Amino acid sequence: MKIRTLALRIFTQLRHDRRTMALVLLAPILVLGLLYLVLSANDSTSTIVLGKAPSFIARELKKQDDIKLKIIAPDGGSWNKHEQTTSKAALKKAIDDNSAAAALTMRKKDMKVKLYLDGSDAGTAAKISAVTGKILQEKAAKSQKQLMRQLPVSLQTQPRIDPSLDVVYIYGNESGDIFDNYGAALIGIIVFFFVFLLAGINFLTERISGTLEKMLASPIRRYEIVFGYTLGFSILALVQTALVTLFAIYVIGLKVAGSIWLVFLINLLTAICALTLGILLSSLANSEFQMMQFIPVIVIPQVFLCGMFRLSGGWDIAGHLVPLYYTNNALQDVILRGRGLSDIWMEVLVLLGFSIIFIAANITTLRKERGW
Repeated sequence: MKIRTLALRIFTQLRHDRRTMALVLLAPILVLGLLYLVLSANDSTSTIVLGKAPSFIARELKKQDDIKLKIIAPDGGSWNKHEQTTSKAALKKAIDDNSAAAALTMRKKDMKVKLYLDGSDAGTAAKISAVTGKILQEKAAKSQKQLMRQLPVSLQTQPRIDPSLDVVYIYGNESGDIFDNYGAALIGIIVFFFVFLLAGINFLTERISGTLEKMLASPIRRYEIVFGYTLGFSILALVQTALVTLFAIYVIGLKVAGSIWLVFLINLLTAICALTLGILLSSLANSEFQMMQFIPVIVIPQVFLCGMFRLSGGWDIAGHLVPLYYTNNALQDVILRGRGLSDIWMEVLVLLGFSIIFIAANITTLRKERGW
């Protein structure tokens, strides 16, 4: 009887805790759904820029089962074999402008292929390289058979047609490991996750202990409280950001093609964004356990939506609504592609914008708390 009474009391408490019930019932479905989108993204299409090349290349690329490819011209329009470029600079620009995975040119007379790859997605780059090599070998074998049939019997001595595939990595390299491809995004995710917890739990402690209530009863202004806490936590977040970045680069060996100072800047902005969001959400929690409940619904979905994984359908568009999407884009551009501030200024502004919105929301929340 005592066991039954205790079990009923626990169940009744949980049933009336809406946050816990939502976590138990909805969070697993959300996470499982996102995992499904990631693991079922094999049907996603990669873009390849085709420069000057015979039409059979485009035809064979579209037929491949190993990877779905969308063929475009260097100007982003529909491709045709006439009046296309072979310039490396033009094809590199086409890869950047169209977020393409590769660019390809070919000389038909000797089957010399130049393949430019964006190695920031090593899996896709490897597939495109393998598919292109297979197409060349099959075409060479077919052409050799045709040539043999055209020669007199006395001259049929095994003429050789040797295709050539020259692979150039515009970004990344063929020898890069998995961490080189995902390390940039993982740095941002780790910084965001731990700063979010640090700020949320510590600010929650301030509320529970009555420290915040005493400050609200004093002449101190609300925005001064918010900026004071943000600045105080930012100092620790800055130290953590520096340690994570330096460890990834100098201990683990993450290769950084761009400026390490830009990596620091992006991670610091990410930390401030996570800090202000953690402070904001702490106002909705009454215990550290409730603060931890925000992880499956706030942090984990951002990991899937930030662009580190290819998502099927139009779900990648949802990533534009979360801060980690812009962190990942900026870190990928700096670490893997060696780009500068002029290339990532939009991501920097968006991260600043998120922080400003969260700070304004924190000030509004304190106004309501003071009213209580």
